[in-house]
Amino acid sequence: RLVIKFNRIKSIDSSIQFYTELTMLDLSYNHLLSIPERIFMYQKKLLQLHLNNNKLGAVTNRTFGGLDELRVLNLRGNFIDEIGSELFKALPKLEELNLGQNRIATLHASAFDGLANLRLRRLDIHGSMLVNITSDTFRGLENIRSLDLSDNHLLKVPTVQLSGLKRLEELTIGQNDFETIPEGAFFGLSNLKSIDISGALNLRQVQSGAFSANPNLESITIASNKELLELDEGAFAGLPHIRKVSLRDNKIATFHEELLPWKHLAEFDLTENPLVCDCNVLWLRNLLQRQRAASEGQDDLAQLVCSGPDRLHGELLRDL
Repeated sequence: RLVIKFNRIKSIDSSIQFYTELTMLDLSYNHLLSIPERIFMYQKKLLQLHLNNNKLGAVTNRTFGGLDELRVLNLRGNFIDEIGSELFKALPKLEELNLGQNRIATLHASAFDGLANLRLRRLDIHGSMLVNITSDTFRGLENIRSLDLSDNHLLKVPTVQLSGLKRLEELTIGQNDFETIPEGAFFGLSNLKSIDISGALNLRQVQSGAFSANPNLESITIASNKELLELDEGAFAGLPHIRKVSLRDNKIATFHEELLPWKHLAEFDLTENPLVCDCNVLWLRNLLQRQRAASEGQDDLAQLVCSGPDRLHGELLRDL
């Protein structure tokens, strides 16, 4: 292992070639501006390479030559603006790739080409200024299990573009610019178990059947979406395995009993919404009271507070 982080290193010289037994190299939080081509040719045993939080403007398909055994590559927090053709071709055993917080406006269709034996399981492109994803962007990534596309500028849920990721189990796609989660938004992702759509400041609607193509979903988080006023009836239809739901910190004023199988959920969070405590949520009050009597309630749900009507403002729903 060689850790040289939190320094002011601006370049990597040929002396790195003498460290042939390295399994982990951490050069994060430096001032690296570029990486010489094939500089890692002698690091045949390297398993992890951390180059995050530097000032790298570009990497090419010759940058990583020699790293045949690499499993983890972290390029997070640089100034990379383009992921070119066959960029990761030299990394056949890569399992985790972090490209988050760069300036990648577009991922080229052939960015992941040449990876016939790709073992990549996790791809993080969080906070990378992505505006567009083509239908071929994720070609070659059919085995991926976890994908983070949050904090970009996607105007629509990239349904078609994601549909080939048949083995995807975790998807984080909040903090984007889309206004709607349409019916069948995640078509093709039949193995999806967890989805997080948080902090999407323009999100106004979750349509009926939004997750109908994802029957194996166990956990849904739709939180901190400041324009989300309601959820369409049937928004969560067809989810026999759902166990955990967070709808925290939206602008939802009421929750319908038919929306979810509430009694069968292991955990649900509805707090920090402007809840109107009228007859429409009587079922929810009764559920909370039954949970309290059975000592099964969640502490945060016990604090579910009424925002209206005025005479009940600030009151705990459970105590009404």
